[in-house]
Amino acid sequence: MTECPYHLNDFRHLDVDLGGAEEGFDLGFKFEKRDARQPFWVLYVSYYSTTPGPVSRGTLHYALSGSDESDEVQQRELLARAKPALAGVLRTLQAGQPFQSGSDDPQFV
Repeated sequence: MTECPYHLNDFRHLDVDLGGAEEGFDLGFKFEKRDARQPFWVLYVSYYSTTPGPVSRGTLHYALSGSDESDEVQQRELLARAKPALAGVLRTLQAGQPFQSGSDDPQFV
């Protein structure tokens, strides 16, 4: 596991290919299983811009409804399904546009 100074609160380094959208960002991630009528998984992705200029940082939130699959399989599926949305957000941030994401209202993918 790569140690990065920007990842706190149990986040681990996320090394992922997003077609170049990840360039200029240090990404971290962690999963959380939430209990509800229908349990679901939340993927938190922290980002920190590493390019010169104003620093862009924050956390994005993606979710996937629970299934009968193992936790590991569900986590892999959530990450795979979140990749296109994550790439889009990073491109938005690279263009200098703001993006809001909240833990109370994660984007279901």
